[in-house]
Amino acid sequence: MAKALRQYKNLSRVPIANYARSAFARTGRYNPIAIFERESLWNWLKGTWRFFIDHRWRPFPWASAAPNGTSVYTVPNHLRISVAGDWGTGSDEAEQVAKQMVHWNGPPDLTVHLGDVYYVGDSPELEENCLGGGPHATRAPQDCVTWPLGTLGSFALEGNHEMYANGAAYFQEFLPKLGMLGGTGTPQGQGVSYFCLENDDWRIVGIDTGYNSVTKMPILRLFQHGDCKLEPALMDWLRNIVRPKQRPKATVLMSHHQYFSGFEGEAYPTPANQLEEFFDSPVIWFWGHEHRFAGYKLFGSGKLKAHARCIGHGGMPIEFNPLKNDDSGKAVLFYDARRNPLYKEDTLGYNGFAQLEFQDTKLIINYQSLAVANVGSGDRYKDDPDLLRTETFEWTGTDFAITNVANKQEKDFVVRP
Repeated sequence: MAKALRQYKNLSRVPIANYARSAFARTGRYNPIAIFERESLWNWLKGTWRFFIDHRWRPFPWASAAPNGTSVYTVPNHLRISVAGDWGTGSDEAEQVAKQMVHWNGPPDLTVHLGDVYYVGDSPELEENCLGGGPHATRAPQDCVTWPLGTLGSFALEGNHEMYANGAAYFQEFLPKLGMLGGTGTPQGQGVSYFCLENDDWRIVGIDTGYNSVTKMPILRLFQHGDCKLEPALMDWLRNIVRPKQRPKATVLMSHHQYFSGFEGEAYPTPANQLEEFFDSPVIWFWGHEHRFAGYKLFGSGKLKAHARCIGHGGMPIEFNPLKNDDSGKAVLFYDARRNPLYKEDTLGYNGFAQLEFQDTKLIINYQSLAVANVGSGDRYKDDPDLLRTETFEWTGTDFAITNVANKQEKDFVVRP
């Protein structure tokens, strides 16, 4: 069976703590003393020491490393993409989300993961939580979870947890299993940790905020976060290959880390400051990192303004941090504060995903969550998800018109004026 969601509750984002949780989880027991058993303690010390002393930071790839040499792909004008963030837990919830991502409303053309494979994104965890098993996995294949592919392919961004293992498994094992499907129906590989999908009206740009989410400084890297700065190779790609300012289109950005937050916690404005060079018009920005489902009014602390949507509720225990009493807190438009009745003692929320449907100049977004099954059915969740919110963005050439908004009328799904 898949992993229990509760093992990820109260997870720290400090690298050394994640190595401890990773070693603990591989004991297969919830007894905290198990981490001090000889093999578990050795695994923790070995992994932490390797992370501490390994100065061979993986070189950030240039776009030429993508299978097509540019990491820019032409997609149909009518396109459906299922998106989930913070999904890589291998939990029973993540497994259920994956099934519904590809079955609700029919198979999507593409799937996108916004990043984070837990705890440290190394080979065993990547194989168990994303690839359905493998030679390094400590669990049997039937107990592992597989990331779903769309009919045209799949892409994945890099989160901070993948970088706790220096990104090695993400680049070497995950990306080769992704990308656009070839003529034989197998993925051609993603190659690099960023991508652009373009049609006549839209540009979907995935950026890597994970690479610099961990500081490179010895000792400090065990405890300290980075600023998520975009690498020069990625900036060069935007400037000389994607060229959004020279070829303006309606833009959807995707990243792991948030530009801002209306909830108590972190924010990462550095990538947004770098992106100001490329965008004169508002963008729609999907991110994860915060384990919640929430949306914002048009907002930004700098020149780049975004209709932001946090969909970090793919497979982790959902956070219930309070709203900030500042401009970003006041910009929160909706959020899911419902408590999942399956976890009465742990006070957890609902996991889910978003499906983006592009229809020429329109983008219709459906936000889904798992739906608890009826008592006595024998199942934890229904086959079909709950539809929490639908909204349509229509590109006018310089801005977005938002229409056809419908919200689920349910207690604790909060919509603010």
